[in-house]
Order: sequence, then structure tokens, then C-alpha cells
Amino acid sequence: MRYIYIINYRKSRAMKSLTKIKEGDSGIYKITCLVSGKIYVGSSVNLKSRLRIHRHKLIKGTHPNAHLASAFKRYGAESFVFEVVEFVANKYDLQSREQHWIDSTDCCNRAIGYNVAISAENRALSDETKRKMSAIAKKRPSSYYDYARELYKGRPIPLEQRAQISNSLKGRKITAEQEKNRVDGLCKNVYILQSPDGEIHQTINPSQFARDNGLMVAHIYGMRDGNRKSTKGWKLIDVKPRIQP
Repeated sequence: MRYIYIINYRKSRAMKSLTKIKEGDSGIYKITCLVSGKIYVGSSVNLKSRLRIHRHKLIKGTHPNAHLASAFKRYGAESFVFEVVEFVANKYDLQSREQHWIDSTDCCNRAIGYNVAISAENRALSDETKRKMSAIAKKRPSSYYDYARELYKGRPIPLEQRAQISNSLKGRKITAEQEKNRVDGLCKNVYILQSPDGEIHQTINPSQFARDNGLMVAHIYGMRDGNRKSTKGWKLIDVKPRIQP
């Protein structure tokens, strides 16, 4: 969702000056999908806080409104705008003003909006709606990272973006600890080898083991694949799956 500015209705409508939402402002807001034109209407005693909640839940994939969440996932954050359509000074008038906007915009019409409840007073959902929302929630990813991974899975990275990533990594030095952690994460097996003098050695990193003992890692893999019996007197006794700590 783009960084939000709102039309300030407390000033002249002709001016339509833009201002940031202030903490504690109450009123009626509207979330608009720029692609489909559909809207969601709501009210809050703290518009700024409500914006943060909507944005957080939509990005994380935990928003309770399944229709709005589905559209957000389909069109992306940049396709949605949060705006205040009316500031309400008296918080006790919020419900009636929200009902006015729900009725006037017809946002409960599925072809027009994302609202589910036709009444601002009664927001209770039917059992059927609850079952549908529950089924959708169970399919949602457990975190935003899972959501992003699924969203961009299989998408090719543009050449320009690849160049930017490459340039950002140039000259970066990896510490010995970082390299060890990287290798540990990649190593899936434990290699058990016997030295020429009969000692048993174990390693999860054949490449490093080969460098330390003057061997060729290709020969170790050759013994693993059955293409070699030994290399410089070293023999591969066994290869076992590594038990992760």
C-alpha cells in the first residue's frame, strides 16, 4: 500500500489540500483498488492506527476480509489507496456516518466493493461466511516471508535487477564464521574416511577436508560414487546422512 495522503475535508472542498493523518483523528475511511475500482468502507476512532492495522494484516496475509485480502494478493500493495472520506469530530456519530457511506457507495455489492456486513451496527457474520473465511485462513502462509516466496516463486529476475544485486555484493567480504555457517547449512552428509595409517576421520565438508590433507575433492566424490577405491592411500568407509542439531 503506497504511502498515504488524504483529502482534508476539514478545509474547503475546493482547495482539497492534502495532509497527513494525525494521531487520534476519527472518521470514515475508504480503501480503493486502483485496478478494479472496488472499495472498502470503514470507520475508526483512530484513523492512523487503523491504517497501520490494515496494512500490516494485508501484507502478512491475515486480513479478516477475504475479498480484500484476495485482491491485495492479486494486484499488489501499490494498487491500493487508503483515504479519509469524512472526518467525524463526535465519535458517537461514527456509526451513523459509516452507515451513510455504506449505503451511498453500495460497497456491499460484490461488483462494487469488498464490504461484507450491510449494516454498520450489526457486523455479525453468517455461519456460511465464517466457514468460508476459516477455509481461506487455513490456506494462508504462516508468515509474510512464506507469502512473498509463493508470490514470486518461478518469476524470472529482470536483468537490470540482477545487475543491481550483483553490484551490491561486489567487494563484500565474508567472515570465516559466515563461511562456516554457509557450508554447514549446505552439507547434508557425514563422510567417514580412513587415512593411510589407519586413523578414522569424519567430515561434513569434503572440499575443506581435501584442502587440509592434500587431496582432490573430486577423488573423494569419486570414491563416494564407486568410481575409485582410494586416493593417496585414503579410503572412504561410509557416507551417512547428517543429523542436524
